[in-house]
Parts: sequence; structure tokens; C-alpha cells
Amino acid sequence: FLMLTGYDTAVGTTGNVVSNANPRVVGRLSLDGSTIDTTTRLTDPGASNFRSVASTNGTDLWVSGAVTGVRYTTLGATTSTQVSTTITNTRVVGIVDGQLYTSASYGAIRMAAVGTGLPTTAGQVITNLPGRPTSAASPYGFCFADLSPGVPGVDTLYLADDGLGIQKYSLNAGTWTLRGTVGAAADAFRGLTGVVNGATVSLFATGAGTNGNRLVSLTASSGYAGTISGAATPLATAGTTPVIRGVALLPVP
Repeated sequence: FLMLTGYDTAVGTTGNVVSNANPRVVGRLSLDGSTIDTTTRLTDPGASNFRSVASTNGTDLWVSGAVTGVRYTTLGATTSTQVSTTITNTRVVGIVDGQLYTSASYGAIRMAAVGTGLPTTAGQVITNLPGRPTSAASPYGFCFADLSPGVPGVDTLYLADDGLGIQKYSLNAGTWTLRGTVGAAADAFRGLTGVVNGATVSLFATGAGTNGNRLVSLTASSGYAGTISGAATPLATAGTTPVIRGVALLPVP
């Protein structure tokens, strides 16, 4: 499935949909594009930004928003469980190797693990990744990669920061170490995904900066510990009315 978030607002409505109290919707699109399920209509994330969703199976859902943070729910539900009150303004959620992560720009949290594993109950703690900045950063989309056979599990992190560019971190003795930044604050990158081919990662990012609403690609060929370099290649531009936001990869049968 392709999962996405949105707002239960009538077509043609003017004004800011973020500030209304209408339900926040999770959409589930089938891989072949034939069916979309929008029965998940949550009334408790608050009248603010509803930003992201991650799922393991299309039924168990973790969502993220600007008021009540990371929440757990299931397909077709109207309410959800706030899994942590540590940080209540979160951005993108993702699941990697059975662990739930979120990006944020609030308090001392920027890129963090949510509890342990895939939490479904309240009382979890959101913990910043060791070595990651705890201030002066504005991260959104992220993707992990396993590039070093000498480091168990994922060892490389790519992070889209709308105030910095696309950053690369490598895990070294339990600490995430910065390995360079490409792009600039003016690119306003937010969405990010990638696919690994050996030691090379093909990154795809979305941004709404000085070069317009666009989808770009970037080949990160510096491996596990090398410094990221190169320039983004534009793939598509949205024009002046639509806004390109997230980006995701779907497996091809």
C-alpha cells in the first residue's frame, strides 16, 4: 500500500484546512492503484497540521501531527492513542528494522526513536538519536540505509532539512556523525526517500524553495563513511498552484 494523510474538507473549500476541526484522514491506496480506503477519520489529532503516516501492514497505523504528536490507530478507526507526551509537535514518522522514528523541530528533539520497537500504548518516551543536533535544525523526511557490513543494522541516515539541505549521517560507535550536506536552505527540502544499490543510494527529494515546487534526484555514492556530494537533478516541477510535499517509493511486482 501507499499510505497518505489528509483533511476531511469539501472540494472547493477556501481558507486554511489546517485550522478546521474536521476529521484527519488516513488514505490507503492499493499497490495497483485500483482501490483507496479513506475510512480512517480521526477526531482527536487536534485542529492543526496532520503530517505523516507509517504502517507495517496497512492496518496498524502510526500518525504524526503538530499538536498531539505521534499517535497509534487502526484502519477504519475514528480515535487514536497518543503514544508519547514527551514531544507533541512531530513531523514525519517512519518504521525501519522494526523501530518507529519521527522527525521534529521542538524542544530538544530533531530526529528521534519513539519508544522501543512499534509502541501502541501511551507513556512512551521520544529519544533524540545520539549525535544528532538538539537545536537549530528543521528536519522533515528521512531514510536509513545499511551500507557497512561491519555495523549491525542500519548505519547511514539521510535527512531532508528545510533550513539546511540534505544531510548524511553515519553511525559510528553508537553515535550518528555528520558526513556533509548537499543543497542549501533555499531549496527548502522536506520530502525524502531512497533506494540502495550496493554502496550507492539513489535519493529522491521534494522541495518548495527558490527553484519552485519540484521533485529532484541525487546519487549518493560515498558509501558508509564518505562525505555526501553532488547536485540535485530536477525531475518534475509542480507549477504555481499545486504544492509538492511528500515522496515515497512503491515496490514494483
